[in-house]
Amino acid sequence: MDRGARVRLVDVARAAEVSLSAASVALNGRPGVSEPTRAKVQAVARRLGYVADASAASMRSGRTKILGYVTEGVASPHLASLAAAAADAGHLLVVAPPGGVAFLARRGVDGLVVSGSDKAATAWAKTGRPLVVLGEGRLPRGATRVAEDAGAGAQAVAALLEPS
Repeated sequence: MDRGARVRLVDVARAAEVSLSAASVALNGRPGVSEPTRAKVQAVARRLGYVADASAASMRSGRTKILGYVTEGVASPHLASLAAAAADAGHLLVVAPPGGVAFLARRGVDGLVVSGSDKAATAWAKTGRPLVVLGEGRLPRGATRVAEDAGAGAQAVAALLEPS
């Protein structure tokens, strides 16, 4: 394997002398392989510098693990708590201005928190993906409202990720 080439799951499977599906199961923590096999695959993955391909996982699951936050400015008092809650849930938070809704939709953002922009909330609601309106403002059909208080970030992320 070239030193500059990206290490793929198939490379880990070959080096660990297991099937591709066994390597996947071992690295994703799912049941189906013995603990010695899991430990061997994980050790090989670490040694080779394997990093899971998020885009491949997204194609399989239909989810990007990315949440959006549309706000008028980055000085939002909720930005840090939203980012922390998203990270705690295994998601990345992307911040955009109100005009960035179409960009976020094209990027496959899984859900959106909107603060201070009825237009952005209305535009996102048309995507059919989860929407949380933070504080006051128009609440489109299917959206959830979260009050702007100390727990707003965690509440908004929880509302986006709750099963429909």
